[in-house]
Amino acid sequence: MEGWKVISIEELPKGLDLDKETGLISGIPEEFGEFKVTVQLTNACGVTTKEITIIVCAEPKITSANEINNFVMGAEISDDPEINQFQLTQDGSPGTWKVIVGKLPEGVDLDEETGLISGVPEEFGEFPITVELTNGCGDLGVDTQEITLVVCALPQITSVNEITNFVMGQPISDSPEMINKFQLTQDGSPGTWYVDVETLPSGVTLDVESGLISGVPEEFGEFPIMVELTNDCGTDTLEITIFVCGLPNITGDDTFNCVMGYPVYEQLGFTGTAPIVDEEDPEEPEEEPEE
Repeated sequence: MEGWKVISIEELPKGLDLDKETGLISGIPEEFGEFKVTVQLTNACGVTTKEITIIVCAEPKITSANEINNFVMGAEISDDPEINQFQLTQDGSPGTWKVIVGKLPEGVDLDEETGLISGVPEEFGEFPITVELTNGCGDLGVDTQEITLVVCALPQITSVNEITNFVMGQPISDSPEMINKFQLTQDGSPGTWYVDVETLPSGVTLDVESGLISGVPEEFGEFPIMVELTNDCGTDTLEITIFVCGLPNITGDDTFNCVMGYPVYEQLGFTGTAPIVDEEDPEEPEEEPEE
């Protein structure tokens, strides 16, 4: 007597066996999925068959990174999955995704079926969330993971094109709006500042983290510089001219001689920035009296 046996092309999941005498299917499944098998039972009276489906579920395990940083505020979704798209990944049987703690940035959504996070973010910053993956494995069918989604905003330098509050040899003031300090400003995500140090006035430096230009200039004149700001989204540049003023100092002899009635040509000397000369209003011609 043959008893029980599997007669279909598809076999039982790996790790399971069918007891020919009792019809007991037992074991520890080593693979998951749906397995359609046909079993046959034979006794003294005849033979019967039945198709059964064995569904083996695997515990879900989220395998995504803990930080997602390929989102750019306002950027349209690209065919390149590195821009404003991120595929949450898993091991185990497929399930349903959802955000259970925190919130996604405005303009960004999570596809519950596929685990794809996508959209056009309308705000930038760091957004910590907890995602949950649930499948049909009962109490074992849930996994969660904390993820931080980082949205970057393209940098934009907003400083003026001319800096005029530097004076050669003057100590730095406590106020950044006063002598020998200037704060570069920006919109977008913070980044790192850069300038060719050889283009700055001697004695002046740029703080690459804060964008503060400061120091005690050792020379005066006009110094055109190219400032660069770079963050995870990109780079912006701005050409700025730093004007360093040299305090005026009259040079030359304290006295000079001349002779009454003869022309005098004595050049007074100075050091520092060129003098400011106010233009005098031209004299209006006197009106002739009416006869």
